[in-house]
Amino acid sequence: MFFFVLALKSAYNKGMKKIIVALFLCFPVLAQALPAQPFQIFPNLEKVGSSDYGVLFIDVYDIDLYQDKENKDVDMLHLKYHMDLSAQRRINSLLKDMAKMPSLEKAPFKAWETQMQAFFPDVKDGDTITILRTPEGAAQFYYNDGLRAEIKDTVYTNAFFSVWLGEESPLKKIHKKLLKKAFHK
Repeated sequence: MFFFVLALKSAYNKGMKKIIVALFLCFPVLAQALPAQPFQIFPNLEKVGSSDYGVLFIDVYDIDLYQDKENKDVDMLHLKYHMDLSAQRRINSLLKDMAKMPSLEKAPFKAWETQMQAFFPDVKDGDTITILRTPEGAAQFYYNDGLRAEIKDTVYTNAFFSVWLGEESPLKKIHKKLLKKAFHK
């Protein structure tokens, strides 16, 4: 940190005031973009795919996939929202997409809905949701930069991630873009 401050002071003295001010204004936004905890647990996470989701001409969210090259059981989805959405609307959309997958026809959707209602937040434009699949099959949900919930149900975790990453994904374009450079599928 000491060397960072010295470098900033030197740059400031050399007339780079506008650049330094711009960096400081952007730094909080960059720091909040991804929660630190998943990277502390799995430092080898790398971004392997990106896509966006929209309806007609409305951008709903951008989505990125992170994977650990060394651990095929770890995936992380990072969604950045471009509009305000209620938790219930997001839950309904997710359950609708899950219901489109034949392998989930007997899934406990009502129980999952109740579970998600307990921790899914309403989102505003600029908010982020990050979901980490752990090697044990749990799903950790982060809202902006804080851990919101951990679901230790491998059936739910696999169903959740299948919406974007599974062979039966109803979101084919997103599925293809996210997995284009994936380490594992």
